[in-house]
Amino acid sequence: MAIHEDDYSGSGSLSDKDAKIVQRTLTSIREEKGHLASKELYKEFVRRSRPPSSATHHLFEWDMAKGHALYLLERARKVVMEVRVHFVDAPAVEPMRQFRIVTMDGKRGPAPMREIISKPEMMAHVIEEAKASLETWRMRYRQLEKLAELREVFKAVDKATRAKK
Repeated sequence: MAIHEDDYSGSGSLSDKDAKIVQRTLTSIREEKGHLASKELYKEFVRRSRPPSSATHHLFEWDMAKGHALYLLERARKVVMEVRVHFVDAPAVEPMRQFRIVTMDGKRGPAPMREIISKPEMMAHVIEEAKASLETWRMRYRQLEKLAELREVFKAVDKATRAKK
């Protein structure tokens, strides 16, 4: 799937224009620093946003009486996770988060969907994570497995996770 500059949008409090700016900033960070753990990425995003001339400066509250370092990291996390990508060649697919959390080189942090889709080892990680989430759901609700309304759901989860019963 091809992803273009115009394919990014914001959600929640992030405008589409800001989503594109955040995308460019995060791409620049990854190009310069490689894959970073989440906290490292957020710290770098804050560092680059701090100068008043930065295109992302306005996304933060810089008055230290109102916020502090932890707030800034949390705000960076929220801003990063609000960027959405639209797949032009798959219009039926709803916009999704541009950055998914993956583990790569021992670091758990955000990676762009374009990279995840193009790298089988990253895509495998995302699929395994989805299966683990389904397995967690199955274990949490296993006492409901006998209900007729959920029988097909449990069968689908078992099939997707290849759970042996």
